[in-house]
Amino acid sequence: MMKNISLFISSFFVIILISCQKQEPILDSYAPEFGPPETLIIVEGQHFNDIRKINFNNDVPADFNPSYGAEHAILFRVPENAPLGENTIKIETSGGTMNLPFRVTLEAPKLNSFYPDAAPISSNITILGENFFEPIEVLFHDSIPGEIQFLAEDSLIVKVPEGAEKGFITLKADGGKVLTNKVFLPTIDHLISDFDGNGLHADASQWLFYGNINETASTAVGNNPAISLDGNYLTLSGKDENAIWLGGFEHLSASPDIFNVYDINSDLNNTFLEFDYNNNGRDETVITIILKQRSGSFNDFSTNVTIDEEGWTNVSLPLNRFEDLDGLTIDPQDIKVVKIHLINPENSPEQLEINIDNFKFVEVN
Repeated sequence: MMKNISLFISSFFVIILISCQKQEPILDSYAPEFGPPETLIIVEGQHFNDIRKINFNNDVPADFNPSYGAEHAILFRVPENAPLGENTIKIETSGGTMNLPFRVTLEAPKLNSFYPDAAPISSNITILGENFFEPIEVLFHDSIPGEIQFLAEDSLIVKVPEGAEKGFITLKADGGKVLTNKVFLPTIDHLISDFDGNGLHADASQWLFYGNINETASTAVGNNPAISLDGNYLTLSGKDENAIWLGGFEHLSASPDIFNVYDINSDLNNTFLEFDYNNNGRDETVITIILKQRSGSFNDFSTNVTIDEEGWTNVSLPLNRFEDLDGLTIDPQDIKVVKIHLINPENSPEQLEINIDNFKFVEVN
């Protein structure tokens, strides 16, 4: 009987001794693994009920409230003075220590907007936002890096890389990554004329001017520093209160077969006619854009554009907007002629004017 009592007492004290021994902390998971100062870190595991201290890189203490800790989880924030870059978090309990890798970063990037949202390969786009801290990378279609031309904390300019496809743009900065809220569209541009010597029909002498307008091929192209967009532009102006149609210009063509079609390969819904315009302070200026095919239908396919904005504005007209009198649409791969007519639908006695630049067809891939 006494032997059994002694064995029971011994076992009792062994149990008490074991229960009093402190056990080393065990990690199950923690998140996040990087972030700026004040980031909340959650560590889950076992034996966290007796935290002595939490340090970053051995000498920067992290504030924590033991009342928020528990046996299986602890919460604390990255200290304000934790060094940037790779850190080691040392969690010390009465039963042992645990080391966790953590990268202290600058603030996470924010992306507000980018423009243009459609552009050709090798052209530049501008991205606006916040916290653009190096190292920084801009990826098109998830994985194709663009070459950064300019970088500031709230903006950058990046060149569209070869191989870019339709998709969101990813920006990776020191504090993390962010995606654009709209899709970027790579394009193929077919420049008709920018009136500075570039394009298929850059010289105004290659255009035919007609009607009751003030300009001729020798006077239409100019450069007024007060309203200039970028170098030279073309002007159409005139007034005639007795006529709706004032006149315009088109490709000079002595024969229907002189001009080849534009090298457009996309379909009606993915092809646009784009140009920059300025009405030079004239209200409600109206122009008619006319397209003609080389074969098939010889009708005019047209659409009107009313210009009320001040200063230079870019317009992008989908080709599915161009119809003939029967409501038929044009074949983009068979376009031969482009015309612009200045019209006066209100029979106004006022002088009308339109300035035009960077005339082009745009395919969206």
